[in-house]
Amino acid sequence: MLAIVIFLIVFTVTSSPQTHIFPHFSDLRGMEMSDNTQLFYRINHSTSGSNYSSSDRSIFHFNVTAGTERLFLRDYYEENILYSQAVSVDDFTFWHSDTAKYIYSGYEGGWCAWPFIRRWDDSIPNSSWISAHNIHISNQNDSLVFALPSNFSTDGGHNWEIFPNNMFSPEAVSPYNDSVIFASNSDYTGTRLHKSTNRGTTFTLVDSVSRGYGSWDYFFDLDPRVLYRKVNTDGYFCLIRSENFGNAGSWFEIYRNRNDFFIAIDQSKTGHIYLGTGRNIFISTDFGTIFYIWKTLSNKTLGIYKKPESDILYAITKYSLLKLTGSSTEIINSREGVTNEITLFPIRNNNKWIYRVYDINQSGDSLFKGFKISEVSGDTLIGSKKYTRIRSRFTGSLDSAPESEYFRIDSLNLQVYKLCDSLVTGIEFIYLDLLAEAGDSLIIAPTGNLLFLFIDSLNFKMHWGTYREVLSQHILNTPGTYSTQFIRNLGLSLFETSFQNTHRLEILSGCIIDGVVHGDTTTITGTDDELTELPSEYSLSQNYPNPFNPETVIRYQLPASGKVTLTIYDILGKEVTKLVNLEQEAGSHTVKFNAGKLSSGVYICRIIAGDFVKTIKMSLVK
Repeated sequence: MLAIVIFLIVFTVTSSPQTHIFPHFSDLRGMEMSDNTQLFYRINHSTSGSNYSSSDRSIFHFNVTAGTERLFLRDYYEENILYSQAVSVDDFTFWHSDTAKYIYSGYEGGWCAWPFIRRWDDSIPNSSWISAHNIHISNQNDSLVFALPSNFSTDGGHNWEIFPNNMFSPEAVSPYNDSVIFASNSDYTGTRLHKSTNRGTTFTLVDSVSRGYGSWDYFFDLDPRVLYRKVNTDGYFCLIRSENFGNAGSWFEIYRNRNDFFIAIDQSKTGHIYLGTGRNIFISTDFGTIFYIWKTLSNKTLGIYKKPESDILYAITKYSLLKLTGSSTEIINSREGVTNEITLFPIRNNNKWIYRVYDINQSGDSLFKGFKISEVSGDTLIGSKKYTRIRSRFTGSLDSAPESEYFRIDSLNLQVYKLCDSLVTGIEFIYLDLLAEAGDSLIIAPTGNLLFLFIDSLNFKMHWGTYREVLSQHILNTPGTYSTQFIRNLGLSLFETSFQNTHRLEILSGCIIDGVVHGDTTTITGTDDELTELPSEYSLSQNYPNPFNPETVIRYQLPASGKVTLTIYDILGKEVTKLVNLEQEAGSHTVKFNAGKLSSGVYICRIIAGDFVKTIKMSLVK
C-alpha cells in the first residue's frame, strides 16, 4: 500500500504540464585582471507545472581572452509538494581583481531562508543571518569589508560588526576614501540621502529632495569630485549627479526615463559615461550633461561594461554577449534562444487558422457567436510592394462572405505591415514588430493619428504539447483598445477588441501550418470550405475602377502555380511598366496600378501565365 501511495505522489509531481522559459542573459558586470577582461552575467531559465517549479539565475564567468565560460555561483530555486530549496546571490566582489579570491552574499534555505555572507574559502564563522545587498572591499585597506546596509569587517570578512548608527541605511562607500559612506534615511515625508565622513558614526543630510526609495546603484567617476546614483521615483528611473564629492546642495537630476537603463563609467577618462536603454547606447563626455547615441543594437540592452584604456564596450542582450566599438559589433558568446523571428507570423500559402468567436456583454458573460476561418491565399503586388492575402469568413450567427486582408513583411526592419482598408489608397500601418521585446512601444500612426502599439509580454507557454514563445501586445486607440497574441510557429492566437459597449474575443481553436495540424481543426478539415477552393481556369478581370484616376486595381486568377507577368503598354504598344514578374501560387491575386505620372488615354494590360495570354483596355481620365 505504501508503494502505491509513493508512486501516486511521484506521478503527480512529474507528470503535470509544464511551462519552460529558455536560457537567456542578464546583469552584466566586468573587471580587468592583468589587462584581461573578466565578465560576469546571469543565465536565466525556469520550468513550472501544477505541482513543480524551478528557476535558475546562476552567475557565470566569461574570460574574454580565452573565450571560455564557467559556472561561478549557483543561484536557483526548486519547489514541489514535498520539498523546497534555494540559494540566492545578491552581490559579490573580488580582492585585487583576482577571480579566485571573492566574497559573496545572499540567502539560502527552502520555504524558510536565511541570509549569509561567504568567502571563496568558506572559512567565515558566524556569517549566518548577516544580510548584504552590496559588498565593498576598501581600496585603502583590503582587510576592511563592508556588507551594506548593516555590517562591516576589519579582518577580511571573518568576523563582523554592526554600524554604530542604526538610524541610517548605508548604500555605498567611496572608492577614494573608505570613511565616506552614503546612506538613506526614510520617514513619513520620504527618503533622503545622507553622507558620513567618519565611517557611519554620524551622518549629514546632503540631498533634501525625496527621490523615491533607496538605491544600491552608485557610480564614481575618475574625477573623485563626481559621482552618480540611480533612483526610481514617481514611476521614472532617474540619474542624479553630484560634482562636489556628494556634499549638500550638489545633487541634481540629469536624466530620467520610464524604462530602466544601465550605466558604465570609463575609468580611464574623466567625464565619460555610457548609458544603455532599450536598443540604444548613449555616451556623454561631459559628466552626463549631454548624451548622444553611440550605438544602436538589434535587441534590448540588459547590461554594459566599459573596458578602460580602450574604445571597447561590452553589452549583453537577451541572447547575445557583444563586444562593441564605434565601428564594429561582435558576438563573443550567445544562447540559442529564438532566432527565426518571422515564425511569429507564418503567412505561407495554404496555412489556415480557425478561431472561436465570443461576444462579452457588460456583465462579463461570454456568448459564443460562431467560428472565424482564415487562410493564406496567395500574393499580390500593390505598387512595388508584395503583399500576402489572408481571406477570412465567419460562420454561425456571424455568417458572412469571405473578406480579404493584406500583409507584408519588411525584411530589413522585420516589421509586419497591414493595409488599412483599401487596396487603392495603399495606406498601411505596423501590425507586428518581429523584433519586439516586452516593454517596447511603437508609434504606428497609419493616417496621422497617434496610435501606440505596446508590447506587454514575451514568454513561453505550453500549447498543444509544445512549449512555444507567446508575444502579447495591444493598440491603444481611444476610445477603443485592440489586443493580440502571437504564438511562435503558429501565428495569431488571440484577437480582442473593446470599443464603447462592444467587446469581442477571437480565440485560436486550431490551425494547419505547412500541412501539420495543431489543436482542433474539425471545422476546416474534411469539408468543402469555400476558402480552399482554387480557380478552375485562368482569368484576367476588367480593372476597377475604370475609367480611373490615378489608381486602379487589377484582379486575375491562376488555377496552378507558375511564372506570371503582368505588363502595361500605351496605345502604341510601348511598354510602360511591368507590374508582376515572378513565380506565384495558384489562387486569386490583385495588383494596384498607379498612373499618377502618365497622361490621360487608353492603356493596355496584358497577362502571360503559362499558355494563358489575355489583354484588357483601361481608360485613364485626368
